[in-house]
Amino acid sequence: RRLLRWGPGVAMLRALLPAISIVALAAAARSAPGPQAAQGSAQHPRRTRTTAALLATAGQLQPAAQPTAQPGDHYRDPDVWGPPTWFFLHSLTLALPERVPEAEQAHIRQLMQGLQHLLPCPSCGKHLAEHMRELPLEPHLGTRDGMVKWMVDLHNMVNTNCGKRAWSLDEVLRRYDAAYAGGGHSAVIAGGRSGAANRGPPLVAAALAAASAAFALAP
Repeated sequence: RRLLRWGPGVAMLRALLPAISIVALAAAARSAPGPQAAQGSAQHPRRTRTTAALLATAGQLQPAAQPTAQPGDHYRDPDVWGPPTWFFLHSLTLALPERVPEAEQAHIRQLMQGLQHLLPCPSCGKHLAEHMRELPLEPHLGTRDGMVKWMVDLHNMVNTNCGKRAWSLDEVLRRYDAAYAGGGHSAVIAGGRSGAANRGPPLVAAALAAASAAFALAP
């Protein structure tokens, strides 16, 4: 009786077997690599690596060697590092508060003393120490105006020692205002080629050219 009960199902299964076979063969054909894929795998064996092999290979990669700066006297040229150093020092004093806190006074003192030993040009550091003995820093540390004027006087002492003209406080302030209006010292060094300088009006570009000539001064 059970066989009779399953009889219609067996008959239906037998009728579907050809269709099931066709579907299975089609699926196998799609999953099997074709001749072009097999040829590509043979020509490019790396493509057949497993994920684990790729991760193992990645772990063995070594970073490329980084270039190192070689020591040389050309790094000591004050015509290169001098103007941006002066721009930084003048900007530092111009940015001070009207009354300089004692903590900032100590930092400025340490900075100026450290420059005597750390300037790329050793003779420049010695000259800076001599100028600071002639023009002591301490009496001017307490106020912004005092520090601004002291830095200009120090710069003029260096200019005079190098055979260059001295600049009045008013001239320096006007030129620094023009330099910052045109994009800062990067625009001055680039000779007006930077984007910030090119965005300014012609008068600003002229002021930047004047500032570049004024501050291309070696310490």
